[in-house]
Amino acid sequence: MKSVRLLLLAPALGALLGSQVQAAPPIRVAVSPQSQTQSDASRLYQEGDEHYKAGRYAEAVEAFTKARQLRPEVAGVHQYLAASYYRLKRYEEAVVSYKESLRLKPDQYTAWLYLGNSLDYLGRYTEAVEAYRGAARLDPKNPEAYTELAVAHYGQKKYAEAVEAYKQAAVLNPGDASVQRGLGESLHKLGRSTEAIDALKQSARLKPDDSRTWKSLGNVQEAMKNRDEALASYKEALRLKPDYPDAHLGVGNVYYNTERYPEAIAAYKEAVRYSPAWATAQCYLGDSYYHANRKQEALTAYREAVRLKADYAEAHYGLGKTWADLGNINAATDEYNILKASNQSLAEKLSKHVSLMRQLN
Repeated sequence: MKSVRLLLLAPALGALLGSQVQAAPPIRVAVSPQSQTQSDASRLYQEGDEHYKAGRYAEAVEAFTKARQLRPEVAGVHQYLAASYYRLKRYEEAVVSYKESLRLKPDQYTAWLYLGNSLDYLGRYTEAVEAYRGAARLDPKNPEAYTELAVAHYGQKKYAEAVEAYKQAAVLNPGDASVQRGLGESLHKLGRSTEAIDALKQSARLKPDDSRTWKSLGNVQEAMKNRDEALASYKEALRLKPDYPDAHLGVGNVYYNTERYPEAIAAYKEAVRYSPAWATAQCYLGDSYYHANRKQEALTAYREAVRLKADYAEAHYGLGKTWADLGNINAATDEYNILKASNQSLAEKLSKHVSLMRQLN
């Protein structure tokens, strides 16, 4: 989740643009082209400021673009144009304007931070990391830059670096529950489960009504096979957010892993209900139907998983296995051929199952 801090525009428009606000005398005076340009730019900047504060970001873009054409050497105009693009989720254009603003005036903490956010939204994590480092260099005591740096590292799957950045943020702001949650999730990715549990429990103490923290705690507990605790954590997440598909999936996983397939089916169906386009939930539902010996329903779930994600190897394996059990060897062979080109290990596993079903039939 990116920062949602409101980017307030500087009120000192005249100082920024080189004009002065004075009471006009009741007579006409000669105006030089330079002072007229400054005056026009100041007026446009003021219009952009008003549009921005009113949430009219498209109109703000128009005004700031015109101001930039008149005064391209003013870093603030580029920054606030970038901020308007950012609010419109036009991140590519925001990146261009933030970079130009920083070229003109490199010591802008907010510009570095939101450049990083824009790059992060675009999935350009390596560049985002450098932007956040620029923000941290300017304000090393601000935990926000380290938090965003950690998020970017996590997006790169550089979990060790994410842990270090989260730890720096936690030192600067020990009361931030989201930092502890991010730290716990990163530690979990590294397999450091005990430390992950500690961080997530601290997050829950700081903000007990955060459903994501409880879901993530459940994930770690399930990975540690502490299934009663995991189930309790997932259920707390669902008490806080009943339509949370990830928590329903977690409940399903606990039941599936303890061979309680009817209960797993019910939980996975809830995950599908709240997130019908989630191929993983459909595949896991298919697995539960299969083990509950409800093969036709398993076929339906696996087919939906493949429809949602055509290259989903586990779903193709489930389809092939189910077709073989139902005696349709040709359909099972079709799934084997798909897997042979994408996942040799599952293809070999399916081939053995198909051969076994041939012998039994």
